[in-house]
Amino acid sequence: MNAVGRKGIRLTSLAAIVITLANISLNILLIPLMGIKGAIIATIISYFLSFIIILSKKKYFYFPEAIE
Repeated sequence: MNAVGRKGIRLTSLAAIVITLANISLNILLIPLMGIKGAIIATIISYFLSFIIILSKKKYFYFPEAIE
């Protein structure tokens, strides 16, 4: 999956910022409660949120395997 144009690049950057902020916030909340399992859950949730953002704006991405 590759970003196309400026809007695609902005969307990719937004997704990276969401991953970072969500992961840090969730780590602060979950690690004291659950330890290493909390860190794993925080990372999974963070990447899932980013994935949802990207899929909601999929018109800004180019899927080369879809052409074949």
